[in-house]
Amino acid sequence: MAQEETNNATAKRLKKLYVLGALLVEMYRDQNKAQLSKDKDNNIAGVSSATVALQGLLEEDKSLSMADARLIDTAWRGAEAWHFLMLAHQQLYSKEYVSALKTCLVVSEYDEFVDTYEIHCMLALVAVHARQFGIASKAFMKINSLPNVTDEEKEKYNQLAMEIFLKLFNCMPKCQL
Repeated sequence: MAQEETNNATAKRLKKLYVLGALLVEMYRDQNKAQLSKDKDNNIAGVSSATVALQGLLEEDKSLSMADARLIDTAWRGAEAWHFLMLAHQQLYSKEYVSALKTCLVVSEYDEFVDTYEIHCMLALVAVHARQFGIASKAFMKINSLPNVTDEEKEKYNQLAMEIFLKLFNCMPKCQL
């Protein structure tokens, strides 16, 4: 449900949806643990509790599809992604540029939840403010390589990058030979 809302909802709403989904997964796991504990209490003599636990896990794995198993394993990743993006915005607005840059780099690990275009635009902006021009350059190059960016937008980003780096070049002390 959160993935379907990605283009229309705010970051806060998406984080809440992912948290609710992860809580449902945790409830499912707790329910399975309770069932496993119940089976352990009704254990037949001579069968160890480890055997019962292993059988319970194998039964759970058999009933799940690959997508469901992956969802259970990564239940909190969506909430983490949107949390870190919101944190990066907060740090940017607070003018904590180095912290915002570090947080943006963490967000870039969550590109399955947050749009790559949004991540790299934020990364370029924060990197320029943090005076980390190598990272900004890589972010601009990544934006230019994205298939959903129009030629007009690419041209605007190229002009912006050129303007930033020309100002940087002009501010550098002149080398004396």
